[in-house]
Amino acid sequence: MNAAPSVDLTDSLYRETLLYMRIQLKSDSLMQTSIKTIHAILSNIVLHPTEEKFRKLRLANNKIKTNITDIKEARFLLEMLCFEEKNLPLPSSVDTVEPYLVLNIHRCDFRDIKHLIQIL
Repeated sequence: MNAAPSVDLTDSLYRETLLYMRIQLKSDSLMQTSIKTIHAILSNIVLHPTEEKFRKLRLANNKIKTNITDIKEARFLLEMLCFEEKNLPLPSSVDTVEPYLVLNIHRCDFRDIKHLIQIL
């Protein structure tokens, strides 16, 4: 008896999310900017896997807000890769916290990050 063919559901979900994002945005320039931002974030993580600064995205950062947080599909792609929202102290003040998207390195699989980079 032949085994059923293997289907990579993650690949399909990435592609469908990107397609839905394009339909929802109705702006090719915003779509391209968002994709470039995601690509840069993920590429930096792959190139510098031990550097924590590349695994944290400050949600108050205007570029992150415009190109990731305000676009639910863009944020969903990062959440699929194990980014989680956390409140972290500011470097300048231990008493003040801000929301970040932080890559959970204990749950993430770098193969998935590399795969999404290829799709983008």
